[in-house]
Amino acid sequence: MRKSEVKPVFNMSYGALMQLGDFAVILITRDAAELATYGIDAATKTFISTTTEALKDFPSDEEYEGHAMVTTETKNKTADDLKVVVRSIMVRAKNGFGENSGKYRRFGTIGMNEMNDNDLLKLGKRVVRVATIMQPALADKGLTVAIIADLNVIVTQFDTSIGAQDDAIREREIATEDRIELGNLLYKKIVEVFDSAKDYWVTREEAKYNDYIIYNIPSGAG
Repeated sequence: MRKSEVKPVFNMSYGALMQLGDFAVILITRDAAELATYGIDAATKTFISTTTEALKDFPSDEEYEGHAMVTTETKNKTADDLKVVVRSIMVRAKNGFGENSGKYRRFGTIGMNEMNDNDLLKLGKRVVRVATIMQPALADKGLTVAIIADLNVIVTQFDTSIGAQDDAIREREIATEDRIELGNLLYKKIVEVFDSAKDYWVTREEAKYNDYIIYNIPSGAG
């Protein structure tokens, strides 16, 4: 079953939310006696404090994005290397068999530059197989076992780089969801505390009531 999209319940930056968490700890410490009547105790303060620190320690999206970019660059470079070797093999196949021959077409490299990663990977593996079969016939055109072996190594590296890029993208998506969920936990607990505090101070002390007003938040939770 597909997981539903996680959305933030707070309309503020993570930086602002972390500052709010720190401020909430200060207020709970100051008004401990008054808030205790609402079940807000040391455990509540500890939860807000530790969750705020966890959010501060959470790697930024830029870190995950940067890692994804590096894996993409590596994959693209490996794809280029793969194409270079394939072209060198196909020049030899053209010279040996002719461009319109069945043996040449058996390599299946038409449209290589437009192929997506998965199709290019399949092509690379196919060229390794066919070139291995055709190598004796193309030896006089310069196709060696070493060239085919080099291509096989690059194909393996390309396969690995595709997986690495996919993992990096998924890691970023998961981290984004985890960060939102952590922020939501913190925000909801702060709102619970602040709503209780406002209820207590609304008829007692305006200044302290105002301390618990959160700006830039969804309607109904101010």
